[in-house]
Amino acid sequence: MDTVWKTTLLICFFISSSLLSFSKGGENDFSYTLEQQKRKGKEKADSIKEAFIIQFDSLKAAQEARRDSIRQVELKNAMPGSSSIQKPYMNALSVEERIGRVALTENFLKGDNRKGTPISMQNMTHLKWSLDIRPHTWEDIVYGSYYQGAGIFYSSFVHKTDIGNPWGIYLFQGARIAEINSRLSFNYEWNLGLSAGWKPYDFINNPKNNSIGSRVNAYINTNFYFKWRMSRHFDLNAGISLTHFSNGNTKDPNNGINTLSGSVGLKYYFNRNSKFYIKERNVSIPKYPKHMQYELLIFASWKDVTLDTAGTHIKKPYLNKKFLVTGFSFSPMYAINYKLQIGGSFDFSYDESAGMTYDLLPNNMIRYAHAPFNEQISIGLAAKVDFTMPYFTISGSVGYDILHGNKKTSSLYQILALKVNISPDIFFNIGYRASAFKNPDFLMFGIGCRFSKYR
Repeated sequence: MDTVWKTTLLICFFISSSLLSFSKGGENDFSYTLEQQKRKGKEKADSIKEAFIIQFDSLKAAQEARRDSIRQVELKNAMPGSSSIQKPYMNALSVEERIGRVALTENFLKGDNRKGTPISMQNMTHLKWSLDIRPHTWEDIVYGSYYQGAGIFYSSFVHKTDIGNPWGIYLFQGARIAEINSRLSFNYEWNLGLSAGWKPYDFINNPKNNSIGSRVNAYINTNFYFKWRMSRHFDLNAGISLTHFSNGNTKDPNNGINTLSGSVGLKYYFNRNSKFYIKERNVSIPKYPKHMQYELLIFASWKDVTLDTAGTHIKKPYLNKKFLVTGFSFSPMYAINYKLQIGGSFDFSYDESAGMTYDLLPNNMIRYAHAPFNEQISIGLAAKVDFTMPYFTISGSVGYDILHGNKKTSSLYQILALKVNISPDIFFNIGYRASAFKNPDFLMFGIGCRFSKYR
C-alpha cells in the first residue's frame, strides 16, 4: 500500500513539473514569434511600398515618354514637308468663273494688232479638286482652315486672233485670313501652273505681239475672297483675282499679260461633318519650339536675251538663243512659329548671257562672244522671309550684289519662290529673280535641303 502511494505521488510530481516547464517555455516562444512576425510584416510592407513607388515612377515615365513622342510627331507633322497620310482631310470639288479686265500695258494690247481693237477683257472657267483640313483640329486653328489641290482652267479673250484661247493646269493652296462669324470668313488662295494654247509672237504671222513669246507660259494667280458656308455640303465664294501670264524670260518677247478679275464659285464637300460651323473650345495646340534652320538650294534654268540687230541685215530683233543660268543659295533661318521664318541668304549665280556680244560672219551666220567669267557671276547678300504652310512654303527676299558681273541689270535684286516639300528635309524650288523691283531676270528651278535639330 505504501509502495503504491509513493508511486502515485512520484507520478503526480513529474506531471506537475513538466506542465510548469512547458508553460514557461511556451510563453517565451510566443513572445519571440510575435516580435518576429511584426518585424517581418514591417519588412514586407516596406517592400510592397517600394515596389509600388518603383512601378508608379515607371508608369509615370512611360506616360511622359508617350506624351513627348506624340508631341514630337505632331510637331514633325507641322514642319515643312510633313506627310499628309494621317491628317483628317475632306474632299471637295469646286467650279469658279472669273471675268476680268486686261492691263493695257503694251501698244499691242491697246489695239496695235491685226484686229485693231484693244484686248481688254478675259473670261476664265475653273474646275478644282481639293483636300480641306477638317474643322476642330489644331491644324485648322493654327493654319486657318487651309486646303490645297489641283485645278484646270479654260480662258478666252475679247478676240483670239492674236492671243488664242489659253488653257492650263495648276496647283493651289488657300486659307482663312479672318473669321467674320461662324459661317462667313475672308480668305486667300494662290495658284501656280502652266498654260498652253497661246498664239505667240511670230516674225511673219504675228509680229506685233510683244506680250507673249512662247506657246507655253507660266500661270500665276492670287485670289482674295469671302466664303459663305451655306450648308454641310456647299460653300459660296466671291472675291477678286490678280493673274499674270509670262514665260519667265525663257523666250523673247516676254512682256506678259496681267488681269484683274471678279470671281464667283461654288464648292461641294463630299464628307464634311454636319457640325462644321460649331466652334470647338477644347483643342490642345502643341507648343512650337523656336529654333534655327539652315537651307541649301542648288538651281538651274535658261534665259533668252534680246540683242540689238539695228543696222544689220538681220530683220528679227529677237535672236532666241538659250543661255545657261545656274547657282546656289545658303540660308540660315530662325523659325518663330508654325507659319513664319526670318533670316538671310548668301546667293551665288552664274549667267552665261551676261555681257554677251555677237559678230556677223560673211555667210550670214552669227558668232557669239562670251564675256569673261568674272562678268558672268554675281554674289549677293539678302534679307529673307518664309511663309510656311503644310506642303508649301512661299519665300521672298531682297538683296544686293556685292559682286555684280552683269552690268545691264541692277545690283539690287528680288527673289520670289515657291517651295514644294517632298519630305521634311527635301524640297523642290520654283523661283523667279528680278532686279530693281521691275526688270525680269531669270527663273530658278532647283532642289534644296534643310538642316535642323528637329529632323
